[in-house]
Amino acid sequence: MNSFNPIATDIQGGRSARTQRLTSVDQMRFFAAFLVVFSHSYFWTEKTATALGTSFFIPFFKQGYGAIVFMCLSGYLLTHISYEKFGNKGAIEFITRRLARIAPLYWLFTSLFIVLLFIFPATVTKNSLSWPNTIGSYIFFPTERPFDGHIKPVFSSGWTLNYIVFFYFILGISLRFSKYHALLLICSAYLILLAAHPFVSDVPALAFWSDKYGLLFMGGAVAAFAAKAVGTRIVLTLPMLALCAVLATSSWFLGAPWAIVVMLTAVMFAMASLVKPSANPFTARVWTAAGDISYSVILSHPFVIGMVSKVFVVLSAERLVPVWVLLPASIIAAFVVGALVYRLVERPMAEHIRRQLDRLFDRTNRPVIRPAI
Repeated sequence: MNSFNPIATDIQGGRSARTQRLTSVDQMRFFAAFLVVFSHSYFWTEKTATALGTSFFIPFFKQGYGAIVFMCLSGYLLTHISYEKFGNKGAIEFITRRLARIAPLYWLFTSLFIVLLFIFPATVTKNSLSWPNTIGSYIFFPTERPFDGHIKPVFSSGWTLNYIVFFYFILGISLRFSKYHALLLICSAYLILLAAHPFVSDVPALAFWSDKYGLLFMGGAVAAFAAKAVGTRIVLTLPMLALCAVLATSSWFLGAPWAIVVMLTAVMFAMASLVKPSANPFTARVWTAAGDISYSVILSHPFVIGMVSKVFVVLSAERLVPVWVLLPASIIAAFVVGALVYRLVERPMAEHIRRQLDRLFDRTNRPVIRPAI
């Protein structure tokens, strides 16, 4: 999914796992987080402009691709770091560690969101919260929101985590099988769910898990298996990765079949997995840091953008700054706050939990903290 974070290879001994990381993967983690933040910043800039009686519009921009990259990348990374574990009995430990990695920070921001709803009652409607939706939010179980019927948690920015946790269980179960049978199981599970979607649409959780978004995790898993099977490394550059992203994004813009979007996005990750680690230590550190903060950025940015937009409503109304400045200001603020959240909250908390789990599972060789997403 430390975050969207310290990741990557499951190497123990020799050089640290951190030095073995693929710079391209860190780039994509940052890229996915940036797309999500840009999308939401654009939404608030457009909304603020409308409220002030003006307009803000970027031609050809369409929201949604950030979530696509985010979920396909999660499927890829989780399969990549678990590749050598297939054929072993490790489902319980895998699922426990993965939940322990993403849940605490998400619970923290969900709780903060609920507290803010009651501190600022003007933002609360009588149907904003319900016990089923609130409990479901904390246990990653999809439920309908009472005020609009959408299948999302209380803190709506965490909706992708419900898909990710479901993938944890599928991948965890598949670890008991050989690599070939594991891949077959993962693909079969998502294809069967997709085929069943029209028949389970009245059951919120089943409707959610059988949605087409599941194919993104399947595509990421297939990309990881394909990259491992190649067994060779080629040198790709960031522009080439960007070109792959443009191709996938264009298919989304042009309304191409969903399968094409999944295929092109998965190919992007498969290609990136063949990239050699950066030979420049400084560049590698920069991209590692950019990737590490991404999960904190994803969870904290709605609060940051909301606050920044409120400030800009006042400033723009007084004609002190043009409304378009809200877009870059929101993005910069989101990443600055995300970096602070990672350094002060996420990283210390993840390291403490990891040490407790090491004791629980009696690990001799303790792995590095893996990416949250």
